[in-house]
Amino acid sequence: MSDTEIIYLVKDKKNKFLIFPNWKISDGSSLVRENYEITISKGSSLELEGIDINKYLKEEKDLDTYVIPYIFKGDYESLLTLENGLKLKGEVSVDNGKFSMDNLDLEKDDLDLLKKTIKDDINKLYEEAISGKSFDEIKEGFEYDDLSDLEKFYDQFSLFIKSSSLMEYDLKEFDIEKISLTDEGLLYVTVKGDYDYKVKAYLSDDELEKDGEDTINLTYDYKDGFKLTDVSSLDMTFSRF
Repeated sequence: MSDTEIIYLVKDKKNKFLIFPNWKISDGSSLVRENYEITISKGSSLELEGIDINKYLKEEKDLDTYVIPYIFKGDYESLLTLENGLKLKGEVSVDNGKFSMDNLDLEKDDLDLLKKTIKDDINKLYEEAISGKSFDEIKEGFEYDDLSDLEKFYDQFSLFIKSSSLMEYDLKEFDIEKISLTDEGLLYVTVKGDYDYKVKAYLSDDELEKDGEDTINLTYDYKDGFKLTDVSSLDMTFSRF
């Protein structure tokens, strides 16, 4: 099966089309999006296929909105630089839906730092919950200006851990499956990994050493390193048999 689409290009000396300099598409071709809006967190900058789109900035409110007059539908390599300087590479899919950036990649040094921070943070949450500490007792270890979301999670999490007879937890190998960006410019990170744990056996004082796997969702800001702001899932039940 084949299909044919006729596209008319008109020379325009004043405006530059994103892909073909000095040309624009004159019809409503189904292969093209007109006045395509891109909204990203305020103070960020975005490049598509190496082209800075800053000249298309139209609004500056809580978020920055760019409107590109004409752009072909398809996938575009992107480089997003957040206001804090963090750089994220990804792919933008231009179609009939809203603009989105998923499956973002960090530069190697930043990715290595994020992985180390994730492991330290998760193990710390379990360690503190196992020891029975309140959030007020542990919050200084997370060094972020707004820990309200993390506090809500920890208050519930620590109650479950307290009743689980969990004695030790250690996140071992894990992979970052996905990094996306929230409207506030925070990183939403999905992690899948394996962990070892020690738990008191059911109806006895025996200590069982076991392992498990978990998919974990975390939210991070980047301010002189990655700062945990929220967790939306962590294993809270462990086999005692």
